[in-house]
Amino acid sequence: MRRITGRSTAVHPSETSRGRSAVFGRLALALAAMFALFALLASSAWATAPILETSFAGPLGGSVGPIAVNEKTGEIFVVDKAKDAVDRYTSSGVLIEEILGSSTKAGAFNFSTQSVGSYNPIVVDNSGGPDKGNFYVGAEIGERIFAFKLEAGVYKEFWEVGKISTGLAVDKFGNPWFTAFYEQVAVELDPSNGAIVKQVTTPGVEDESIAFGSEDHMFVTSYTGDRVAEFDPVTGNSLGTVTVKQPVGITVDPTTNNRFVVVQPSGVEILTPAGATVPGTPFFTETPAVAVNGAAGKMYTTNKNTNKIEVWHIAQHVPVSVAKTGGGIGLVTSVPAGIECGSTCSATSEEGDTVVLTATPDSGSAVAGWAGCAFEPSPDECEVNVGQVNSVTVDFAKALSLNVSKSGSGTVTSSPAGIDCGATCSASFLEGAKVTLTAVPPAHSRVVWQGCAAEPVADKCEVTVNSAMSVSAAFSPIMHALTVTTGGNGSGSVTCNGGSCAASYSEGTTIALAGSAASGSSFAGFSGAGCSGTTCTVTLEGDTTVTATFNVVSSGGRSGAGGGTPTPTPTPAPGATPKSKPVAKPLKCKRGFVKRKVHGK
Repeated sequence: MRRITGRSTAVHPSETSRGRSAVFGRLALALAAMFALFALLASSAWATAPILETSFAGPLGGSVGPIAVNEKTGEIFVVDKAKDAVDRYTSSGVLIEEILGSSTKAGAFNFSTQSVGSYNPIVVDNSGGPDKGNFYVGAEIGERIFAFKLEAGVYKEFWEVGKISTGLAVDKFGNPWFTAFYEQVAVELDPSNGAIVKQVTTPGVEDESIAFGSEDHMFVTSYTGDRVAEFDPVTGNSLGTVTVKQPVGITVDPTTNNRFVVVQPSGVEILTPAGATVPGTPFFTETPAVAVNGAAGKMYTTNKNTNKIEVWHIAQHVPVSVAKTGGGIGLVTSVPAGIECGSTCSATSEEGDTVVLTATPDSGSAVAGWAGCAFEPSPDECEVNVGQVNSVTVDFAKALSLNVSKSGSGTVTSSPAGIDCGATCSASFLEGAKVTLTAVPPAHSRVVWQGCAAEPVADKCEVTVNSAMSVSAAFSPIMHALTVTTGGNGSGSVTCNGGSCAASYSEGTTIALAGSAASGSSFAGFSGAGCSGTTCTVTLEGDTTVTATFNVVSSGGRSGAGGGTPTPTPTPAPGATPKSKPVAKPLKCKRGFVKRKVHGK
């Protein structure tokens, strides 16, 4: 028989010689720890602490032993020591079948005579490999490992190997491993025939049990060394140790990589992937074994005092995955940490948690959109409510530049946002994006576009960004013609705002026109554009024509057509006697003078 140093006392007090005082001491410790756990749970100090949900009757023989679970079906496998059998249950505790040791090729498992050192002598292949669903049973007496394969709903034995196995585990490839206590090695077996493939030395470790994490790291417990050792199963290199008081059994939740360690006296301590003890553990349940189905959020323990299988709720951890699509490139990270996609695009998180994903596009790329988010705080962020939606897609598209070349006073903005020119005259848009540029000219100005695919209205320019591209926007004042004509038979000139009149002016310009008659003419006034009289002020809102009239002044000081306008004869007042014109008297010459005609008279 092998040496069992200081362990049978703690696990099986009925077999020890230390007396009842040790039993009562452990009972008091267990009760104190249990009350502390309840107080902790009541205060919600650790939201993920296991909570006992229910229990159901254990093996028919009345002596419950180690336990394993099929993570896919939820079926539970429990060693019945008294009947030398393995009982198979549904997840709700209904017995499916009883596999008796007497039905095996060896004729017995020999559980009843087996030392208590085999704490994990049963394991289910949950790897997803070709032999998934197989289960393996270790038996110390006879140095055997029994392998069972499910065929037509029934598990059938198909090989055994001669080694003392204190622990059993299956790696992610579906290869069974066991710890050989005396030899301080972990042994890998061929699942097809049980042949030994290789052995990994575990120096300085009194091997008790073995388990594999999600990264396929191997964990081995050392009872006498008070530690859990971690190894690389490929190279055999040690990856570190964690101090745990009297660990005897271990299983790893593949969804979280948390390690559930059976410790004496009959308790469970939970370690995080970093090796820290989870607050609220260890707690004591009189359990010699533990199994975990992290995907279902269940932990199973066997209670040797009540012969019951206890079902505990643990925080259900489910995978959250990110898929990237599109022609762009970018990185997605998560809070809490776990996803860095890049390379790691999936991580597990507790059901009910909120995970915030942040997309960081590379240069030349942009986030085109998300699918599967509960909420999007910003275009680059996605919130996931774990358990409702656990798969998210982010579309990274190519980002192409659109540049606006602007002249003159005015601004240009874009929809989608990005350009505000003004100051920001260039922005990147998703490949294929339809962008509308809107110009805002100053008052009485206009914009002239170049490079647009369409101009639905004067101030808008539409483009489809299929490559790096540039658009120009030229702002200039709106010009209107001012036409000044002259009328009448005279001549003169017109000034605009005191100077020469131009052919055109910018819209909104106010112009004061003044007429100046030439010599021999008089200025009669303006007409057109609402002007009349000798003054005229216009504000140009369109093309405008104004006429200035100049008339000739007659020799008598009168102006008019053909020598001026005749002065009319005054009309006598009513009742007045018109005055008769004086009669010209004949000119008489004095003696000695001669009459001559002067100017025809």
